[in-house]
Amino acid sequence: MIDNQYSSLLTPACFTAFGLGALLAYYKIHQPEYGVKFQKTVSILALLSLSALIVQLATDISLILPQRLFISLMSLWLISNYVFDNKLTKIDAFFSKTYLIYIGKISYGMYLFHTFIPSFTKKAFTKLGVDVTSAISYEQGSYSELNLFLYNVFNFLVLLLVATLSWYIIEKTLNNLKRYFV
Repeated sequence: MIDNQYSSLLTPACFTAFGLGALLAYYKIHQPEYGVKFQKTVSILALLSLSALIVQLATDISLILPQRLFISLMSLWLISNYVFDNKLTKIDAFFSKTYLIYIGKISYGMYLFHTFIPSFTKKAFTKLGVDVTSAISYEQGSYSELNLFLYNVFNFLVLLLVATLSWYIIEKTLNNLKRYFV
């Protein structure tokens, strides 16, 4: 069993969110008549998840279910309300923002490159003579949350740049070739 800070990022930890999304898609496409019942069930589960999260954060009680499942259920509630009702204008306004649509376009590149960017930037900083190990190491006494935050913001900006280049140079070019094969 992997017991470190990154174990929640591995693929098995994401199966619950993936499965819940698949369940939502199934009900939307194949069983739309059960949409209201699905929403009520998800609402109850999301409320229980929120309650469990509050209890877990407010006390030292460690519950058996992981936080990731709780957050996935609450996200499912939000998305299912949007998918089945389509009356949530504030959420609609949020999802139709141009920057969010752009992030959706480059999201595949973000997915592909997100694991490589931190090691790339760490090596680049090292070549420039900047030691970032103390800023990002949890074990050392010089750990600073501000330094870690700034390092992560920098990595995110580099990731956006690399994903954008990937979109325009590779993905968009290949997408334009689809018309020849359909």
